[in-house]
Amino acid sequence: MAPSDYLTVTALTTYIARKFSADPYMREVYVAGEVSNFRQRPTHQYFSLKDDGAKINVAMFKSAFAKVKFQLEDGMRVLAVGRITVYPPTGNYQMTIERLEPDGVGALYAAFQQLNENLQKEGLYQVHNAWPLRQYPQRVAVVTSPSGAVIQDIMTTVKRRYPQLELVLFPTLVQGDKAADDIVRQLHNVDLVGKFDAVIVGRGGGSIEDLWPFNEERVARAIAAMHIPVVSSVGHETDVTIADYVADYRAATPTAAAEYVTPVTAAQAAVNVDKLTARLVRAETAELSTLRARLNRARGSVMLTQPARLYDNYVQRLDQLRTRLANVLPQRLGQTQNQVQYLQRRLAHAGLVGRISQLQQHVDDLATRNPRAALQVIHNQAQRAQAAAEALDHLSPLKTMARGYGYVTDPDGRLIARTSDFKVGATAVVHVTDGTVTTKVKAVTPDTKPKRRWRISWQTRNQHSKRTWRSWSRLWPSWKRATYPWSRQ
Repeated sequence: MAPSDYLTVTALTTYIARKFSADPYMREVYVAGEVSNFRQRPTHQYFSLKDDGAKINVAMFKSAFAKVKFQLEDGMRVLAVGRITVYPPTGNYQMTIERLEPDGVGALYAAFQQLNENLQKEGLYQVHNAWPLRQYPQRVAVVTSPSGAVIQDIMTTVKRRYPQLELVLFPTLVQGDKAADDIVRQLHNVDLVGKFDAVIVGRGGGSIEDLWPFNEERVARAIAAMHIPVVSSVGHETDVTIADYVADYRAATPTAAAEYVTPVTAAQAAVNVDKLTARLVRAETAELSTLRARLNRARGSVMLTQPARLYDNYVQRLDQLRTRLANVLPQRLGQTQNQVQYLQRRLAHAGLVGRISQLQQHVDDLATRNPRAALQVIHNQAQRAQAAAEALDHLSPLKTMARGYGYVTDPDGRLIARTSDFKVGATAVVHVTDGTVTTKVKAVTPDTKPKRRWRISWQTRNQHSKRTWRSWSRLWPSWKRATYPWSRQ
């Protein structure tokens, strides 16, 4: 055969894929098997179905997987409905699943069991641990359908038991795909409006599909997030939903839910009011009797009948103090006069007047001598300052620069003192006594002859040189920083 008679891999794979798509038995197949190699992905899911004799790869797109109501796990027996396709890039055939449910149990029931177990382990059922209901409520919210029998039963029961209670209806869908989101939205509205004593969430009976919105996880979490007691009345006596587990109270019927939120009837409330009124009257009567007895005792007291007796003790005490004052004052005056005379005699013997005169003369002498001494000290200090300034001037770098010397820096102001600091072609700034000169380095010639370093022997300097150098060293740090930038290096 000629090479042109051979099929390409793509042509063969395309032919096989068309055979699968054209076969009516492959367009919709029903397969039972065990889940294998499942790892949940953000979008599409890829895993395998197997039994004791074979295994087939499976693809399940995001739209189909979103309809699965239970948690898919490895080893789970499932019933799958889909079609057989070929994936051309790898040449493998696979099953594209469109519907999936557990083998041996309904999908909704399996999803209910899984969610119930997960929320129970999480502790969500303990969040609303039977919050107490108010004995005399004022406002109660009702989240249910406005056209159902639930709201009518609740209104009838409340009107019969506790007509002063205000019911506020938050109408919502209770069946269908949009019901769960609508229930969550209305529960949030109840929390936003606030000032409710409780909230009733309910609907009538139906199949598990009809009641499924109350088994959604988002509805359960919205109920757990409520800040008031929640009464769940979903379905009939035998119907149990996740909402019943999360709520504080579960009522078998709407009538029972209305009885939960009205624990005391209007008749019982009237009886309780009469009892409290009687207790209040008795308490007020007893209190008035006690106050009346205290008033009578106060009216008959001696202080009020004979008020002048209040001051008898104080008058007697005042007389005693006056007597003591009359006896003690002359005695104290005599003692004080004797002490003054004694001190006057001691002062006369001490010659204090002569001592004061001597000290005053000494003060006058010091006042005369002080100006002359101050002038002499100022004159001596001025001479020392002049001598230090002259010595400092002799050592000033300005004197050196005035004789034709200078120093060199780079354009940034850094001192250049060695040939290694100069670069051929670089710019240098020469500082002289009356300004700066900018130059360009053309050549650098190091000096190979060692320079002799002179050492100054401080012992050979006379006393005047020592004083001059000390004065200069004290003034140099501040002066060199202000005048020569190279001194800071």
